[in-house]
Amino acid sequence: MKKGGWIWIWILVCAYSNSWGQKKWDGEGNDSLWNNAKNWYPDGLPLSTDSVVIDNSIFQKDIFIWVTDTTSIVVHALTIQPSNALRITLEIPTNNSQNPALSVLSKGNSISIHPNGTLINQSGASSGNPIVLSGKFWIGNEGKYIHRTLRGNASLIAALTAGPSNNKGIFEFDVPGSAGYTISISGRQFGTLVLNSTRTLKKTYNGSGVGNLTLWGDFNIGDSATFNSTLNGNILVNGNLEVSGKCNLNPSQMDTTQGRQLQMLGDTATIHIKGTLTLGDNFRNMVIE
Repeated sequence: MKKGGWIWIWILVCAYSNSWGQKKWDGEGNDSLWNNAKNWYPDGLPLSTDSVVIDNSIFQKDIFIWVTDTTSIVVHALTIQPSNALRITLEIPTNNSQNPALSVLSKGNSISIHPNGTLINQSGASSGNPIVLSGKFWIGNEGKYIHRTLRGNASLIAALTAGPSNNKGIFEFDVPGSAGYTISISGRQFGTLVLNSTRTLKKTYNGSGVGNLTLWGDFNIGDSATFNSTLNGNILVNGNLEVSGKCNLNPSQMDTTQGRQLQMLGDTATIHIKGTLTLGDNFRNMVIE
């Protein structure tokens, strides 16, 4: 066979192999279970070499997917990408106690959530991190991640890719239980950060450290939620600040020249305090630019 013939065969083999490297949701299993091979195109559960794209190219309705109690997923990449104003939700439910329940191996964007896409982490694991990423966590504008588990959050927040282009990408805490919960805020960046308390009567979120907390979008503290910050860095809000619950800013150290400021940086930013905003003795000042 001529050399050119071998080249074309190689190209065709590569193209064929790549086509099987992607899995899409087609819903042919007539349920919402990730762990049903008939729900995927091509048929078969996603493997660690697969890039999973959950979109509406095949199943043209709203999609809700459960990661069942015995399921521990390992994939190369995960993209949630609704179209035509449809909604797609992927949930790790409370009865899933796998540790981890979802591992994503890509060193690039491990997880990408596009507008109207939602990933809910409601893991019932007793320890560890239910979601483990090797790369970045990207939440597009109007995309949402909801942290509804007692398990840690630092590794997910460290992986976040946030900036002006996805400032409306939502990272929401809605943690169950009455005990206080610590969130990683020192030196961290979010698009839009939401603190909620819909799973319990009241919920207190605590944060500390010395690095700045940067919000490229909004900072929303919902009804019955409390944010207690002893952060000695600045809190930089480029969008709107809305406090329906309680926001207590009480840096742990005193200094008249460094950090300890709330800075409102957006050109059209607003501050709406329906609840309470308390500024402790070590808080330096508020800057509105």
